[in-house]
Amino acid sequence: MTTDIRNSPSGKLKPAGGGGVTSVFGRIGAVLPVTGDYDSDQVDNLSGVSGSSVSDALDTLASDISAFNIPFKATYYVNPAFVGTQTGSQSNPFTTIAAAFAAAAALGLAGAIIRIPPSVTVTENVVFPATGGNWEIASDVGYLGSSTGARITGTVTCTVTSGLLIARLTSIILTGNLSGDSGAGTFGVLFMEEVRHNGSVTLTVSGIGAWLSAFRGVGSVAGHKMGGSNTLLVSVAGVILASNWVFEGGITEGDPTAVSAINGSQFRDCQFGTLARPPVPIGLNGLSLDVLFYDCLFYGVTTFTAGVSNYNIYVDGASLALLIYEGIILSGTGIQLKTLNANASDRRTLANNLGSTALTSGRAVDGLYEVVFDATLLVQGTTGLLQLNVIYTDMTGTLVTVPVGGTLDITAAVGTKQQGSLSFRHNGAAVPIAFSYTGIVTPGTMSVAASVALMCRT
Repeated sequence: MTTDIRNSPSGKLKPAGGGGVTSVFGRIGAVLPVTGDYDSDQVDNLSGVSGSSVSDALDTLASDISAFNIPFKATYYVNPAFVGTQTGSQSNPFTTIAAAFAAAAALGLAGAIIRIPPSVTVTENVVFPATGGNWEIASDVGYLGSSTGARITGTVTCTVTSGLLIARLTSIILTGNLSGDSGAGTFGVLFMEEVRHNGSVTLTVSGIGAWLSAFRGVGSVAGHKMGGSNTLLVSVAGVILASNWVFEGGITEGDPTAVSAINGSQFRDCQFGTLARPPVPIGLNGLSLDVLFYDCLFYGVTTFTAGVSNYNIYVDGASLALLIYEGIILSGTGIQLKTLNANASDRRTLANNLGSTALTSGRAVDGLYEVVFDATLLVQGTTGLLQLNVIYTDMTGTLVTVPVGGTLDITAAVGTKQQGSLSFRHNGAAVPIAFSYTGIVTPGTMSVAASVALMCRT
């Protein structure tokens, strides 16, 4: 007979309907739960971590955590000029990087650091282990400049077919293109630190994979590309994090098929283009829909092309000033250029009224603000006077909606413009500062290019 077990008021388990319990987990009578009744293999996993049981999920997490903390298991030295018995030691180095990788693989190692003496050139096509691990190729004594640093002449491949691959190039002068692919269910991490690279970077994904790429130089980007540069296009299916780096050929970040929980790409103290000022391409495709440029230099007309809709480009005031001086082209649906020293901006093509839409992502500080807008009629509508409104909390604590400038007659000639500005005091309430477009009765085929920007003046 099947018995329904329920909690009694006394806190002990009793059978419903007065029935008896023959045996539960080897215990007889009024059975109480005890530690060990169920182990983690027997408990279903309902979390977002892969695995059918709690044990499986924990194993997955442990594997992911340990993958990012793989220590270097060995150090090998490489010098192509060495003659003698090769052991990979400093006094008896290997003559190729491939020999060092092979030695690590023979020992079953998942990581090693490979050192090259200064002023030594290794002419070789380098292939990082595709089965993952933590691997670094570095100058033996650090960065010594373009004339005396350790050199690699040849292509570099960092494709990963399973697990996590961390591929590092440190204090190297590299002549040759770098490429790689992250296969389905894998993750690739590329670190380039203090590398002078005469070539391109192309990292792709097959299936659902992802890349994180970090570029770190030393000194100022204005100091003759000191310690970090790429001469050709850097194209990464994933996220780019860069500081003090010169991207002479521009960049393409993100990929709609790449999977990454990391926020958008970030560039700090970087240079784009060269003093010769050829056009600079910047492609934006990341799932985060955000990219940040802070204290960056732009030489040449810079074209930002967004492959996905509603991309936000954040720049500080100094970077924006240079962009405006050199020239900016924005290409893509809903692409937005927003300055970090302004609160927000919005540009879109209107086909009708637009309800309250936040300009700030949250609370805006108590202060004096100015909002400016520009609207241009692209296609005539049927009936209505388009009006921009700013919505904020005034000094009495009241949420108010205030018109900005005049109205745009949507039946006017194509090309008709309306502009305006408004200064106002917002009291710092938690409700975001917002805007709306109203006044359209019958839009018909109306199309209006509309832009609005918000700036804090205190």
